[in-house]
This record gives sequence, structure tokens and C-alpha cells, in this order.
Amino acid sequence: MKSHAKPRFTTAALLLATFGATATFAGPFGLNMGESLNALKPLGLEPTGVAGIYEMQSVPDPHPDFEHYSVGLTSEDGLCKVMATSYPIATSAYGDDLKSQFQAARDALNAKYGKGKDYDFLKEGSDLNAPKDWMMGLVMKERVLVTYWVQGNFPDGIASIALEARADDSNSGTIRVGFEFKNFASCKAKASAAEDAAL
Repeated sequence: MKSHAKPRFTTAALLLATFGATATFAGPFGLNMGESLNALKPLGLEPTGVAGIYEMQSVPDPHPDFEHYSVGLTSEDGLCKVMATSYPIATSAYGDDLKSQFQAARDALNAKYGKGKDYDFLKEGSDLNAPKDWMMGLVMKERVLVTYWVQGNFPDGIASIALEARADDSNSGTIRVGFEFKNFASCKAKASAAEDAAL
């Protein structure tokens, strides 16, 4: 499995190759709001067991630093959400390399979509408050490093964006980015109804 020890995310790479900055592929990773299940099947859709969520074997406009892609869609609304997770990022217990890559990705998104709202904190009452505990704080979900873009006039039908740092263990983490389109609320409601019907 590919692992990146040094930050590779750059503003140019993310803007031009990933987040819909090319003329050929309009939306993030070349995926567009409302695309149907049949239109996306050639990319290798695999059900996840969660209603309306599919893993994708490929995307039209992949980025070399992202390994896994998934989408949310329903037959009525089509594509309503795109998610991507980076390759594992090797880092120290202090999280320096993970933080550097997160910051580079955040800067790229800020350049395209405007400044997002940053949340970088340790939850109240956590004992993982030493610098060497930074990664373990993420592992235990007691530390948060995330940026949200909401209520903006975003292109390509995008309603909101979330960028999050995650940790697998004290020396490895990933970055996850998610794009929700303007049809997401309707899509989510239909997926929830489908889950309730199975009860």
C-alpha cells in the first residue's frame, strides 16, 4: 500500500487535477450532481451495505494522493455526495506530516471556494493533552481537526464541503474530503426511508 511520508498536496495540483477546475470534468474528481446510477456503473460501483452509499473503483478525474472514493446517490436524485480518502500518511506521534498535508489541502480548497471554518481542538476533559499525544487524540476521537465550507455560492451544484484529518494509529493517518451537492437533503431523506422500510 502506498504511503506518503512527506506532504505532496499542492494548491495547483488540487485546483487543476482534483476539485473541478478543468474544462473536461466539471465537478469534484470529475463527478457531477445528479448523475445516474447507470451512468456511473462503468466506473465500478460497489454497494457498501448502507442505503445510497457506494464505493467506486475509479473516478473520471482521480488525484494521485487519494486512494478510496465513494458516492451517495439514489435512483430519484442521482449523485448527491462525493467522498475521497487519501493514501495512508506516515507521521510521528506529534502528527506533523498529517497536519502539513491537511493544511495544504485546506489552503487549496480555500483558494477555490473561499475561506472555510476551521475546528482544531482537544475535547474538554481529555487526558491526551501532551504534544506527543496528538495522533492518539485523533485515534480516540478526542481531538478534532476539520474545516467546513457552508453557505457559500459554490460552483457545480456544491452545497457544502468538509475536510477532515483522521488517524489509524499513532504513526499513520489519512485526510478525507467530502462534497455534498444541493440535492443531498432529498437524497438523504430517500435513503433513510429505504432503511426504515427494511425494519
